[in-house]
Amino acid sequence: MSVSDNALIEQHCASQQIARAIGLFMGAGRKYSVADVSLGTGIPSRTLSSYIASGEERRTPAADKLLVLMHFFGTEFASKVLGSIGLGAHEVVVKHERPGAVIATLAAATSMIADMATDGFIDHRERAQLEPVADNVIATLQPFATRKTAE
Repeated sequence: MSVSDNALIEQHCASQQIARAIGLFMGAGRKYSVADVSLGTGIPSRTLSSYIASGEERRTPAADKLLVLMHFFGTEFASKVLGSIGLGAHEVVVKHERPGAVIATLAAATSMIADMATDGFIDHRERAQLEPVADNVIATLQPFATRKTAE
C-alpha cells in the first residue's frame, strides 16, 4: 500500500483508534487495571487514565509511550492500533517451534486451500474463511524470515 493508493488517516481518527484499542485492554472490567499497566510499564496512572478519558480530558500517547503499551499489551493490541491503516502486528522473534507444528500448520492450510479451489475459484465466503488461516500461516513463517532469534 502506498500513499498514492489511499488517503492518509486523519489525526483525529488515529487518536480515536488508539483510545479505542487502549480501552479494550485497560480500565474497569478489562484485562488490566490502570494500576496494573502503570506498574508494568512505568507510565504514571494519571497519564494512562488520560488515554481512556472521554471528551476534552482524553490525551493520545506519544510515540514512545505507545510503543511501550504495544510491547506490554502485545500483538493483539498493536494490530488493533495498526488495523485502521490496513496493517497488523506479529511476533518476529523465532521461538524455535517444533518442526512438526510448523509442518502441520502449513499442511492444514494447504489442504484447506486445495479443497476451496477444487472448482477453480475461491469465492468471497471462502476468502473470509481463509483469512484467519492465511494470517496464521504468515505468523508461523514470518519469524523464519527474520534474523532475530530468542535465546
